[in-house]
Amino acid sequence: MNSELKREDKPEVEVREARPAVGEPVLLGITKASLATDSMISAASFQETTKVLTNSSIRARTDPLEGLKENVVVGHSIPAGTGQREYRNLVVGSKSELEELQAAVGGDGEAPTGDGAAGDGAPSEEDVEQIEASGSEN
Repeated sequence: MNSELKREDKPEVEVREARPAVGEPVLLGITKASLATDSMISAASFQETTKVLTNSSIRARTDPLEGLKENVVVGHSIPAGTGQREYRNLVVGSKSELEELQAAVGGDGEAPTGDGAAGDGAPSEEDVEQIEASGSEN
């Protein structure tokens, strides 16, 4: 390595004696760490369930269900990937379906307003039911 650096007129690498890494093992209590979370459901799911739920009930605590663990416990979609709130009402379809919808609303991209009566461009309740039924078949 140094011979290559000399040929390229670059400073040589300095060498010093290596020292081994020094460390000290520290055992953190996972129980206390899990109980320290802001989510009472997450804390209760680990250990000391009765204690956590009793204290939370006495203090009238609520859980905003912001983490993965508490959402799994209560059976909700997790707030990650396509389960994020911003994607919950996302409709996925083909480009031809998009073009058909744009043509139906006049091509301006604005959603129609109305109740579907008198050709106002808005989907009627029957249209919505058909769309939902066809979506559940897939």
